[in-house]
Amino acid sequence: MKRFEGFVPEKKKVRTQLPAGGYVIEILKAREEDSDFGTSLVLAYDIAEGPFAGFFQQDFDAQLPEGRKWRGTYRLPVPADYDDSAFGAFRLQEFNNAVALLQENNPGYCWDFGPMERGDFSQLDGKLSGALVRYRQFYVDGRVGFVSEVKELASVTDIRTSNFVVPKPKYLSGKALQEWRKDEALRSAQVGPSAAELISEDLPF
Repeated sequence: MKRFEGFVPEKKKVRTQLPAGGYVIEILKAREEDSDFGTSLVLAYDIAEGPFAGFFQQDFDAQLPEGRKWRGTYRLPVPADYDDSAFGAFRLQEFNNAVALLQENNPGYCWDFGPMERGDFSQLDGKLSGALVRYRQFYVDGRVGFVSEVKELASVTDIRTSNFVVPKPKYLSGKALQEWRKDEALRSAQVGPSAAELISEDLPF
């Protein structure tokens, strides 16, 4: 065996999920993002206090350089104008609550739409907030599992004093659940090879 470039005898770093619970987070960057589901305010954050401080920076550093992704993001839906539906009212209530918490958690800060209308969201850089994190089940490309995500923002004081309830997991539902059940049924119907067929005398070892 010849020596090859990049040889360093070191253990690989294991990526883990942030446990469900309450955390004090720091907003690093914010941007507006449009999708088929509407407009969202995307907050890139990291854990600011406690034993998990810097969790997402460590996670980012542990990833291979190709395809690195910052996993600490929270998408806050932005209410649509003239949406008087029940869902629109819910979105408006959630957005107003988030802004009120950001102002409460950062004394002296006042939300300003002016710069944001020009695409400048720097007023949110460095702001602190509480965050309630839950587990969300996913089903993608035949794989099922759980990821942790921010369910909603919270009071920093409540997080620091443990005055919160850990959110319940969000399980598969709707179309994702239907796809998982369909694929599971197909897999169950398939007949695999017998144990005898898996044994071969031609194996070299």
